[in-house]
Amino acid sequence: MPTVGAQTPQTSQGLTIADASRLTILDFASKSAYLRVTTYIASRENIFVKQASKSMTTKPSRISWFFAVRASAVHLGFLLVAGMTLSGCSGFSDVLLQSPDTGSSVAYPTGQAAAAGATRTDAADNDAKAQRVVILLPLTGQHADIGKKMENAARLAINDAERLSPVNFKILDTASTRDGALAATQTAVKDFGPQLILGPLLGSSLTPVAQLANSRGISVIGYTNDVARAHDGAWAFGLTPEQSVVHVLQWAARMGHRQLAIVAPETAYGRAAVNAAQAASARFGLRITVEESYGADDISKNLAAEQIGLQRDFFDAILIADQRTSLREIASLLYFHEVEPTEKRYLGLDGWDDPNLLNEQSLIGGVYAVPPTEKIVQFEQRYKNQFGEIPDVVSIAVYDSVIMAAELSAVRSQQLAVQTVRALRQFSFSELTRPQGFRGILGDYRLNGSGRVERLYEVKQLTIDGLRIVEPAPTTFGYLR
Repeated sequence: MPTVGAQTPQTSQGLTIADASRLTILDFASKSAYLRVTTYIASRENIFVKQASKSMTTKPSRISWFFAVRASAVHLGFLLVAGMTLSGCSGFSDVLLQSPDTGSSVAYPTGQAAAAGATRTDAADNDAKAQRVVILLPLTGQHADIGKKMENAARLAINDAERLSPVNFKILDTASTRDGALAATQTAVKDFGPQLILGPLLGSSLTPVAQLANSRGISVIGYTNDVARAHDGAWAFGLTPEQSVVHVLQWAARMGHRQLAIVAPETAYGRAAVNAAQAASARFGLRITVEESYGADDISKNLAAEQIGLQRDFFDAILIADQRTSLREIASLLYFHEVEPTEKRYLGLDGWDDPNLLNEQSLIGGVYAVPPTEKIVQFEQRYKNQFGEIPDVVSIAVYDSVIMAAELSAVRSQQLAVQTVRALRQFSFSELTRPQGFRGILGDYRLNGSGRVERLYEVKQLTIDGLRIVEPAPTTFGYLR
């Protein structure tokens, strides 16, 4: 799946599970920087030598050339360290955003009002059977670039929703802040009286929004992946580490693996993955025998990999709960410390669905769980044709949530065609958590009673020939033991 690897909002954008991280530049000490250069080169050397020893076609001159380059690179490492020590490092300071004026809103009526060319809420408001749904998006402020993509996806979904049921959608700006989200919710409750609220983006904003909305009987479906913020009446609709962990561990258990090692970064994302693995392992007959974590620095990563390497006889599969550059680094170090991917099954999360990782030899053979990719690829192309760019995964989640609201409205319209008062009540818990769930671009899903979202993932593998599906997504929700 080309972009789902970016599903978890980027840390550099302040959109981790905790939604509170800030972009910083690491202050490299000379020892740490030198270790980064030499350890990485050593790990690559180890991979090269192992491959060379298994190949009869590797020429001695090629090996000599490799070590010559290695020596030059180590020397360069010393020069880089010296340069950084002399010049020092700088960081980015956080910008405190003021509480916004949330008067900015865009209304998109659907059904008959839209067909008649209405551009404001009046026509839909006059239709007593039209459901009212508010969408909270960061159209201004720190996350406005993400908010624009989310709004584009919402526009597509609202267009598509016209065939389902008359719904009056109203988009309100949160200005990318907690206070802005709360102010927008106050406006929505007072002036619009929604049956459902979609958004906000940030987990830190979900709490105050849900408190206010729930007190009026209105459910909230936020776009965060911080399940710690979720509860009855407030769902975390983003893709979570838990969803990948459950699927990949069940697959590993079916393949006969029984002893599991876990290595994860000391971040909210990493801790969520570890917690999910601890909860799911016993459920699938797996026993966690080794568990290590690491910080952002290279010394910490190397020590964690070394400890796991020393205990490699005590597990047959290892869950590496990381992604992107950091994933490459920890995988290479594990290989260096003789945690062989040909002997120990490497397991990962949805962030592994990245063709660029095929260049990392130590990850070849790794297995991970991810939303089904077919519909995502189609939607990405459609979105790109209309807006000139590829959507991120949270934008796809926005699309799915809008279609879900329209589908619920359509069901309600069919069942309560002549009961206008009942038709305009808030969406009930039973409606939102219906057993059959919903179909979306990100695969089939259903909302459960604790504010979590259960999703049906496929299992894929990094191979020398590309990303390969090894197990299609289940077709029913009762598949987990």
